[in-house]
Amino acid sequence: GGSKLNANGGSVLSANQHFNADLMKLIFNKHGIQYEIVNRPWKRCMSDGLMGDVSIVMNAAKNEERDQQYLLTEPIYSMTPIVFFARKKSHLYPDPLNATDLQKLWACGQKGFTYNNFGFDNQRVQMISETLPHLFDLAVLERCEIGLAREEVYLYELQSYADADKLDYRLLQNAPQEPFYWMINRQLEFAKELKQLIDQEVSELYRSGKAQEILKKYFQ
Repeated sequence: GGSKLNANGGSVLSANQHFNADLMKLIFNKHGIQYEIVNRPWKRCMSDGLMGDVSIVMNAAKNEERDQQYLLTEPIYSMTPIVFFARKKSHLYPDPLNATDLQKLWACGQKGFTYNNFGFDNQRVQMISETLPHLFDLAVLERCEIGLAREEVYLYELQSYADADKLDYRLLQNAPQEPFYWMINRQLEFAKELKQLIDQEVSELYRSGKAQEILKKYFQ
């Protein structure tokens, strides 16, 4: 159509955001839809996706509030919740861990993220970092007892982290793979049609194996 879509994935494109961008390119180019990806701080991105010029917020976990405020697509991909920590403290953490046993620890996460699916109360997680490598630093220095992340992104970022050998991680029991969505601005005149198109095309990309190929490009 003639409208130009703005899609936002946060201030810095990480591996999972690059995956989203690749998928978006395949879908929108196929249908001749003009769009651009704009990078803004997450809080501004979220507000602009409600009332501003952002048409789609990429790479978002689902919660009740977001489900009401935005029109969510079907899941785009899924990630695996983990906790990580200084390797020299590995003996303190059995494998796998249960989030209920970790509630009293100083847990750190990224600003604007949600960790409810991990089994943690977001209000008690110290959202003190814009980036995952900075959380790595804090864990190595033991300023955080544990850090919260998604396994696929953790392993990707670890490849270029200088002190990777100083970190270790564990899976979380009872924390299922976490789906991520694109959130469509409900103010868009064609929001429902856009959701239908995206859902159909993403389903086809997984059916054909193309989406899995793109995932491997960034996460394996």
